[in-house]
Order: sequence, then structure tokens, then C-alpha cells
Amino acid sequence: TYERIKQAMQSRLARIAGNTHLPRMQQSALSLANAQMSVGQLQDLRSYLPDDLDELDNKVISQAKVIAAACKAGICNGANLYLGGFDTHSYHNSAHPKRLLQLLMAVDTLMDEARRFGIQDRMLVVMGSEFTRTPYYNDSEPAGKDHWKSNSFMLMGPGIEGDRVVGRTDNQLKPVPVPVSGPVIMPAGGTVPSAIIGAHDVHASLRTHLGIDGLASNYPLDTPKFDFFA
Repeated sequence: TYERIKQAMQSRLARIAGNTHLPRMQQSALSLANAQMSVGQLQDLRSYLPDDLDELDNKVISQAKVIAAACKAGICNGANLYLGGFDTHSYHNSAHPKRLLQLLMAVDTLMDEARRFGIQDRMLVVMGSEFTRTPYYNDSEPAGKDHWKSNSFMLMGPGIEGDRVVGRTDNQLKPVPVPVSGPVIMPAGGTVPSAIIGAHDVHASLRTHLGIDGLASNYPLDTPKFDFFA
């Protein structure tokens, strides 16, 4: 695949150079060729990719291995690890556990590869979904679950304390308000200013955690500050 991409790029650059006659345009075409054919980083990626990618039955594990290799090669700052099949309007009980196991195995592989490459201290993993499933079954056969508006995120990486849960839902999977500002701990009693945690709150806190609050001016998030990482 890499060789086919390289050949296609060379053919296109040759066509551009053949149709260019002005000195400035010729210089621009040469600069483009030098930029596109400087493939040292892709060569680095090839050296880190494992040999068993095509043999893996769980393709999301293949994604994890490619992402880790790209990060190690220095050509990747962020990537999406994607797995579908969670929209279980039927066959919920048989489909969901399998999908969750596939996803968790892929994330486990990602972290194992990051440790193998020595980049685990620079890898932040955020797992989530755009919505969840109803707390009850629908009328389909076999039974499934439909869309529900609550959600959750799982985070791991440098500076994130593990083994704790922030926030909760009630027995109908409706989110329960949590304290605003300070460490987010459900109080045993008393009154504390509270709000429902939303996806925007998670992203706002991640900006602070990563030191990129400057994005707020161009991409504002009108959100209270939850100190998720206290």
C-alpha cells in the first residue's frame, strides 16, 4: 500500500511539473515534491508496525496497534479508536457484552503497546459514546434497548487518579447533580451548589488538564468548572 501511494504521488507531481513553465510556479512545484516525497516518517511508521495486523480477528485491536506505532513514530498527536455495533434495538443482551469486551481488549492493547514503546506517560485515553441505552427493554424480539440521553466517560493517562467514580445516575439512569467547583465528591449531607455533568464539562476540564485553555477564545464552552482531576 505504501509503495502504491508513493507511485501515485510521483505521477501527480510529474504531471504538475510538466504543466508548469513560470519560474515561481516551477519553484513551488519543486517545494511540493520535496515536501511530499520526504517520507522518512512513514518509513519510521513501517518499522514500528507489527507483522500480525492482517491476522487479527479483532480489527479494533489492529487500530490500537497502528495508533501506538504512529505515536511512537512521531506522526500522530491524536487518533480515534472506533468500534460500532452498540445500537442494539434488538439482541441487546447477546450483542453488548461482546462489543464491550472487544473495546476493552483494544484499549488494553493500546496501553500495552504504549508501555512497550515507552510513551505511556504521554498517552491520554478518553472513552465515551454519544448516548446510552434505556433502563428497560423494548418490545422487539429478541429484546433490545433504545436510545437514552444519559452518558458516561472513562479516562486514563498521566495525571489522572484511577479507581474512582465521579457522579452517578439514579435507578432510571437519569444523572444526579454533583457539586460545582472543588473536588467532585458526592456530599453525605448539607447543601452544595450542584449541576448535571455534561460532555462539555468533561472537555472543558480536559483542556485545563492538558494546558490548552487558550482554545476557549476560539471554541468557548459555557460550562461550570468541575475539578475532575483533583
